[in-house]
Amino acid sequence: MKWRLTRRFLVSIVLIVGLIVVMNTLLLIALLFIQSYKKTATSPEAVEVTATRFSDEIIVKNGKPTITNRGQKILEENHAWVQILNKEGKEVAAYQTPASLPTSYSPVEIVQMYKYKEVNGKTTVFVGEAENLSYFFGIEDPKLMRVVYNFNFDQISYIFTKLFLVFLVADLLIATLVGFLFGSRLTKPMYKLIEGIHRLKHQDYEKISVKGGPYREVFENMNDLSTTLKSVETERKKLDQMRNEWIGNVSHDLKTPLASIQGYAELLQEDVTDEERLTYTQIIEQKSLYMRDLLNDLNLTTKLQSGTFPLQKEKVLLSSFVRECVIDVLNDPIYQTCSIIFEAESETLSATLDSNLFKRALLNFIYNALIHNSENTDIQINLSTGYPQEHENYFSEKLSTDFATIQIIDFGKGIPVDEQPFLFNRYYRGTNTKDTQGSGLGMAIAQDIIQAHDGVVYIKSKEGEGTTISIILPLQ
Repeated sequence: MKWRLTRRFLVSIVLIVGLIVVMNTLLLIALLFIQSYKKTATSPEAVEVTATRFSDEIIVKNGKPTITNRGQKILEENHAWVQILNKEGKEVAAYQTPASLPTSYSPVEIVQMYKYKEVNGKTTVFVGEAENLSYFFGIEDPKLMRVVYNFNFDQISYIFTKLFLVFLVADLLIATLVGFLFGSRLTKPMYKLIEGIHRLKHQDYEKISVKGGPYREVFENMNDLSTTLKSVETERKKLDQMRNEWIGNVSHDLKTPLASIQGYAELLQEDVTDEERLTYTQIIEQKSLYMRDLLNDLNLTTKLQSGTFPLQKEKVLLSSFVRECVIDVLNDPIYQTCSIIFEAESETLSATLDSNLFKRALLNFIYNALIHNSENTDIQINLSTGYPQEHENYFSEKLSTDFATIQIIDFGKGIPVDEQPFLFNRYYRGTNTKDTQGSGLGMAIAQDIIQAHDGVVYIKSKEGEGTTISIILPLQ
């Protein structure tokens, strides 16, 4: 995987550079080809063509040459001159020739006149033929120069091909070296990223060291993902542990009544008195009802969690509703001597509730305050508008008086700080519940009920001072 990335990047760089070299070469050839056909009036090629074609402007009549008017005009426009010679090299006609120009030439002098600048350093001379005559066509231009090359086309083609291959190989080698160095630096962080992904795959959430560069944000996001996955994994393990503990508790809670039912059923098969038979059947009924309630709790918490439980809502006066719950608790012979004080800020506060369901949630909090504290613990229940100031930090913005708060306050032994975050977990049972029956679903069900009514519930507790449970509900 490591070398595969580098190899792909390197091949891409080499192909790109090779393509650029080929395109530049083709462009150069095209430009040279176009330039070979591009001629201007002052270019050497154009002047030579003019000199060669000037033979058309020379007319011979009765053996005497003359220059046409058009030819004279061409000479004047190009600052040129012409000297016409016969076969013996003697001048027979001339136009605008320099005064120092000879009037007779030997064959050698004619060659020298063509090849070399025999007139002056500014004049270039061309040679042409017109019928049986020859002529010198001279043009005075210091920027104009004629150079004679002798070359072999095959040799030029071979040299050009060889140079092209040399430059191509050199460019590819340079591109390979640069691509390798650049690619190694660019793809090296990718190896760490891939390695980090493999570690995540095997649940290794170690963070990757972050350095500068184009991948810095990628590594930071990768580390954030590692942190999130590690947190999720930790929570999952805690949840699994609590679930296993809860299953163990529920199994124990079911085994105990089942064992009692089985034992008393076996006793009923023996000869027993009517009084004993009545006692045994009452115990069996009690245990079976407990098992039924436990299964109902399991069914209720599942439906509340999934949002499939149908609520039978109706408008309820909160003061009357809470007062009835307090009376129900005090009518229980077990708690009739307990001290429960209820105070309502207003008797007209109303909310839309499922009375039976919400009563279960409220009674759960009240019974918990009674069961998990000593018998002489005072309980105070308050009903007010707005929200309690001690929970102000829970809200991003202050709530209006369209909300009501029900507070269950006990002045008992309080709840340990390390247990408070888990009180509403479905699989949690506190350390002070070892000697009490229950499945550990009561608090979770109570919270689900309140949330189903668009409310929230918070707990504030301090060991040795007591616990305050605040239920905040939207008003009608």
